[in-house]
Amino acid sequence: MKKLFALGLISLFLTSNFALASVDPSIQWRKMRLQHFDLIYDAKHQELAEIYAARLENSVAVLSQYFSLIPEKTVVVINDQTDLTNGYATPIPYELIMLYPVLPGPAETIGEYGDWERELALHEYTHVLSFESKRGVIKVLRYVFGSVINPNILLPRWFLEGIAVDLETRTGEFGRSRSTYQDGVIRSYVTENTLISVNIDQINETSIHTWPQGMRPYLFGSLLWNHMLSKEKPNLIKDLHYSYGGRVPFFINGPVNSLLGQDYSQLFEEMKTDIQARATVQIKTLQKVTPPQAVKVPLRGIETFLPAISPDGKKMIYISKDDANKRSVKVLERPNLQTPFDKSFESDTIRQKLNEGMQNSSPIPGGGDAPPGGTIQRLAWFPDSKKFVFDKLYEKNRFHEISDLFIYDFEKEKSKQITFGLRAREASVSPDGKKLIFVKLDASRTSLAIYDLEKESHEIIIDPGFSKRISFPTFISNDEIVYSLRNKNDQAWKYNLKTKNQEQLFTGYRDVKFMNQTSKGLIFVSNKNGVNNLYLSTDYKTARPLTNSMTSVFASSYDPGMNEFYVTDLNNQGQQIYRIKDSQLPAELPSVQPLLADRFPKADPTVPEFKAPESEPYSSLSYLIPRYWFPSFAATEDGVYFGASTSSQDPLGKHAYSVQLGYDSEAEKLNYSFIYSNSSFTPILSLQGFDFKTSIPYTNSEYQNRQYEAQSVWQIPGISSDLYAGLGWSWLSRDLPNSDTDSTGPYALITYNNATQSGAQISPESGQSFMLKATDYLDQDGREDFQQYRFLLQKYFSKWLPSHHVLSVKVLAQHIEQNVSAPNYESTLRYDLYPNMPNQFFIMRGFMDGQFLAKSLATYAIEYRFPISYPYKGFGTKPLFIKKIHGAIVADGIQLDGLSYNLATNAYEAVEKWRSLWSAGAELKADITLGYAIPLTVYGGLYAPVQQEHKNDNVQYMIGIQL
Repeated sequence: MKKLFALGLISLFLTSNFALASVDPSIQWRKMRLQHFDLIYDAKHQELAEIYAARLENSVAVLSQYFSLIPEKTVVVINDQTDLTNGYATPIPYELIMLYPVLPGPAETIGEYGDWERELALHEYTHVLSFESKRGVIKVLRYVFGSVINPNILLPRWFLEGIAVDLETRTGEFGRSRSTYQDGVIRSYVTENTLISVNIDQINETSIHTWPQGMRPYLFGSLLWNHMLSKEKPNLIKDLHYSYGGRVPFFINGPVNSLLGQDYSQLFEEMKTDIQARATVQIKTLQKVTPPQAVKVPLRGIETFLPAISPDGKKMIYISKDDANKRSVKVLERPNLQTPFDKSFESDTIRQKLNEGMQNSSPIPGGGDAPPGGTIQRLAWFPDSKKFVFDKLYEKNRFHEISDLFIYDFEKEKSKQITFGLRAREASVSPDGKKLIFVKLDASRTSLAIYDLEKESHEIIIDPGFSKRISFPTFISNDEIVYSLRNKNDQAWKYNLKTKNQEQLFTGYRDVKFMNQTSKGLIFVSNKNGVNNLYLSTDYKTARPLTNSMTSVFASSYDPGMNEFYVTDLNNQGQQIYRIKDSQLPAELPSVQPLLADRFPKADPTVPEFKAPESEPYSSLSYLIPRYWFPSFAATEDGVYFGASTSSQDPLGKHAYSVQLGYDSEAEKLNYSFIYSNSSFTPILSLQGFDFKTSIPYTNSEYQNRQYEAQSVWQIPGISSDLYAGLGWSWLSRDLPNSDTDSTGPYALITYNNATQSGAQISPESGQSFMLKATDYLDQDGREDFQQYRFLLQKYFSKWLPSHHVLSVKVLAQHIEQNVSAPNYESTLRYDLYPNMPNQFFIMRGFMDGQFLAKSLATYAIEYRFPISYPYKGFGTKPLFIKKIHGAIVADGIQLDGLSYNLATNAYEAVEKWRSLWSAGAELKADITLGYAIPLTVYGGLYAPVQQEHKNDNVQYMIGIQL
């Protein structure tokens, strides 16, 4: 059994990750056959598909000068299922690009785009070309084993993401390496002299919870690639990728040493020295004007931003990002208007379930390509200071992550959702409190919309078209609004709701965004001098600077009580809120050019005209052909085991399967297992089964074990998006030396799981998992007739405990009322080797495998989990990184109606019915990244039974690795 499960881990891993891409079955999908791409899209996005078709084919022409091999076909899906901007590319089981086409917000790392569709297509297709290089023996192995043989997918993230960021910049007018945001990030390191402490082993990681979190591979990878390309070595990109395509993975320094005479660690240190010098010159230029004195506001969160002070000046709300990568809204209420805001005045918190980690968007090599932007974008007060509106991203159902508007009412002390599936964000309230102006999202476009709170209806008033981003609309009177419109530059516009007239504002200012009306005047952010700074205007025509930032300023607010501005500025810990007084700065601040402006040649971003071919209905069948097989082999003194596995799925995740086959010479039997899922309908349909021979614990006997299930599962989002219910049919058979048994019948189940883990957490810290399954095995053709009930409850507690300490309590139970034969008994295992499998095992640490056999039983696991350290340490460019070390004190208990194996008599004996038996122990675990992209947990534990009759001479121990 264990051999068979182990054989399937890779296939199950691939299949389960692609299942995340399953799409709404109500969508009518079309496919456009291009020269180099199969473009799959929602039929209602025909115009957008034609835009992407032109840019995808153009990316082939642009990038072919940097890469030697172009795949015959790449599958591209425009998947508008989330309001987070993202995407990924993978070569397994076939070359696939998944595009989530929502435009990035103004505060995101990718917010300063030019032609968004072009830049996104170039970035993702760069990944495909990075994976494509194969030569020599690798090419031969690929012919044998298929697409799973792909050494370049095992390159460091900073290598893969760095070249994609560089080429999205190098081949166009914009891109992250030209952005004022990235320049501000670099200056934040240099200003506080922390760039020197950044090591090359850290820049591969997206899971380090400290800033800049998932941005590390993109930022430092692009800087390293930019530095290497500045050495003007012809064909460096092509030669490095081609070289790695024929080498054993992870030994990465040889090719770069032969081409540039230095290894990556040396090049990285050299790059840091160069970047430090460049940023220092900029900082000295900016310091020619003394910035106003800033006081950091002591607040909760590793990042704090988007402050909004109530009109009456008594309250401040802001967004806090914790070390679990989750945003929440913090509410502060100060005792008087002459006291600055700080964390001691915190009165409430509105939490966000979704996190901003990288784990949800891509199977291999891990992480999406944004990294994802924020899940709460803006906070805005009602004029009476008794309510505020905010947007929040949530899982509407398993097909859609939607951004909608919510209102928090201080008198009722709760939030109320006011839009449902509207895809609304960045709302502002009219001075009379009757209307909201907000941004409505769609695939690769935004529109300006107004919401009538009394009528509970909305109207779109401006739709600028594809790739043009509207952001931060703000009422300046009941009839007038201002907003930013990005069309290669964020421009400020004023719009009259009555006359429909609009005019452009602040034409001499570049990238005007985060406009906010205050009692002092209109404040906004512009990078007029090459740095994002805060400006103030009292006439909507002219403006003067309020800051002279060394890094970058974002959305800010004004405090009428103390005549101060609460400014979101960047330091080496991320976005932080500071207080500044209004000081008289020069009308023109010192100017700087983009930090790497001299490194990028002038490129022509023009996309040639392209006539899109006729589309056809989408079909899954051609994508379900196996594209690889993965071998397995094991040998013992009793025989040998041969195995193979494969999996595949169509690009939309409508169909997915995994198959494992094996032959055990000891048992002289073919083993197999399979899983198939169908997401073409609202319920998830699945078939799974296995057939294997295994040993009976403590005997020399073996038995044949077969089980098959057909299942249909529905999500119940009307109650909770975490709640599922299902119906199915189960058939199981066990052939023992002296008896055979088989059972079949229907079952019903209900499951719930709202526990999540991210960032610095070593475990889920709140929430619970629940499962109840009832199976009625029928009396047919002499089969055993009984009802089986399975129950699971796991709860996590952390309130009042030290940071990231968790108490976990788990109950797993089975009940059968009737008498059944021994083959239908459940047995216990000593450790849960497969904690993510759908069927939970009964675990009793400290006892032997098969120690207990029971028709009815309940197991209890109580764990006190605690962090020990966060090394976040690697070993240069070696493919090993240690993230977290943590431990647990554990206790396992069991109550059963069944048997226990007596070590003294070497026989199973009846146990006093429902007697409690316990074990206790301790565990030590280390979370690591292996091979640059594979997250693993290495563990070790010592356990011993509590009751005397079950103790033996040796304490039980377990060591191993978990995916």
